[in-house]
Amino acid sequence: VGKFMEPVGITTDTAGHVYVCDNGNSRVQIFTRDGQFVSTFSVPGWESMVYSEPYITLDPKETIWVTVPVAKEVRAYDKSGKLLRTIKSQSVPGGTFETPMGIAYVGGAHPELVIADLENRLVRIPYAQ
Repeated sequence: VGKFMEPVGITTDTAGHVYVCDNGNSRVQIFTRDGQFVSTFSVPGWESMVYSEPYITLDPKETIWVTVPVAKEVRAYDKSGKLLRTIKSQSVPGGTFETPMGIAYVGGAHPELVIADLENRLVRIPYAQ
């Protein structure tokens, strides 16, 4: 706990907690802004291999969104690590992704999740608040 093997994606929440994709250990680790360990949860499908690096973002509800490139999925978790939703390429209206790598929540009048795909695409998924 608190040690990393291939840390990749990182984000923060409104309280200043830091969320790290610990790819080599297949988990998200959560810390205070001062680096004190808070919690961790497993993310099945994360593997240390080429083009498998996961990334992470939070939406306004502080749902944790991660990419799982090897499984060709985007997943949503709550802070306890409970899986809330899985998005597969074929379930995305108006776009497809093959190997989702980067991910960001974009707010505004038309909020969306934006996924950067390894196949040189940006896929936009409308976000219902």
